[in-house]
Amino acid sequence: MKVLIAGGADVDLKIGGSGDTALIFAANRGKREAVTYLLDHKASIEAKSTSRNALTAAACAGEFDVARTLVDRGADVNARPSSQWTALACAAQRGEVEFIRFLLDK
Repeated sequence: MKVLIAGGADVDLKIGGSGDTALIFAANRGKREAVTYLLDHKASIEAKSTSRNALTAAACAGEFDVARTLVDRGADVNARPSSQWTALACAAQRGEVEFIRFLLDK
């Protein structure tokens, strides 16, 4: 990833049938270092795929440390990238009371 970005790759390029960006992909898999690196290199924090953005991808996957990083870096906690889920809805479905409180405090 670092080599591609250093070579001028588009950090917001949508890949695959879902249209995930590298940031959404990394957030969904809990790759906090990659998320931070991509954001440091101007990846769009609000980029959307067909059904999610980085924050909802992290929250729905239970990757709350990554989700907190995204919120701390400016992700919109109220964003609804699809008709179904927000980060709060994902946290509620998973019963993550501490993360729900974190989101409500933002």
